[in-house]
Amino acid sequence: MDGDKTITAIFSPVTASIIDSELDKILQVYPNPTSEKLYVNVKAGTEIKSIIIYNLLGKKVLEENTLIVDLTALPSGIYIMKILDDNGRIASRNIRKR
Repeated sequence: MDGDKTITAIFSPVTASIIDSELDKILQVYPNPTSEKLYVNVKAGTEIKSIIIYNLLGKKVLEENTLIVDLTALPSGIYIMKILDDNGRIASRNIRKR
């Protein structure tokens, strides 16, 4: 492993993920909090394979493969967004739905 790379492990009752800090650095998710849609921006040359939204109990509540995530069907609360790119890297964001 490269000495400059930071890796974070996240464990929940449903999933275990290794978070790649490189993907985390080139990723923007906005607006947060939101009441409707979240937009995901990544650096050119990076393709997002999937975006999965989990509730705080670890249950998958939404999955998208686009860079716009519509949260209108979800109740207000805090969620965990897991973003997977085409190289298998994973980033995670806490999001708040109003």
